[in-house]
Amino acid sequence: MNTNRISVRYAKALFSAAQDQNLAVEISNDMKLIETSFQIEDFKLLIENPVIAPSKKIAAFSAIFGKKVSRLTVDFFNLLTKNKREAYLPGITRNFLSIYRKAFSIKALTITTAEHPDSVFVKTIEDILKQKFSTKLETTIEIDEKIVGGFILRMEDDLFDGSVAHKLQQIQKELLEN
Repeated sequence: MNTNRISVRYAKALFSAAQDQNLAVEISNDMKLIETSFQIEDFKLLIENPVIAPSKKIAAFSAIFGKKVSRLTVDFFNLLTKNKREAYLPGITRNFLSIYRKAFSIKALTITTAEHPDSVFVKTIEDILKQKFSTKLETTIEIDEKIVGGFILRMEDDLFDGSVAHKLQQIQKELLEN
């Protein structure tokens, strides 16, 4: 079976359970926390390593997230582990958040800057995009010093690159063509 299909099925099941218990917002926050945790290599290795006993994975997950996530999330992870599907957790979190955003008409916005932007800048960008697209936004800030200055906006499949690095690449390309 296709790994994406497995992830989508589990994500849909979790979303359905969350909706039934009126916990969709809470579970989406849990999924964001877990998704962020996969950036830590040791956590990723713990979850995806087939040699580690399921009971140890469940104990570790409970120790790490027990008081930070809802009971439904803990039970869901236990079910995944018992079914030997915990390695699909990154895909499940990604698909759950996608289903959640679609159900609640929320668009994911990523603002990438060379240094941490001030809150007025972020709020201005959010207000403009909320008005233009008539939607709620879920904003993520990324810092990437390689862009030198300016910013990059990514909303779903749309991209606006107003970075200094991009402008310099355009100038270099024009100079090389002439």
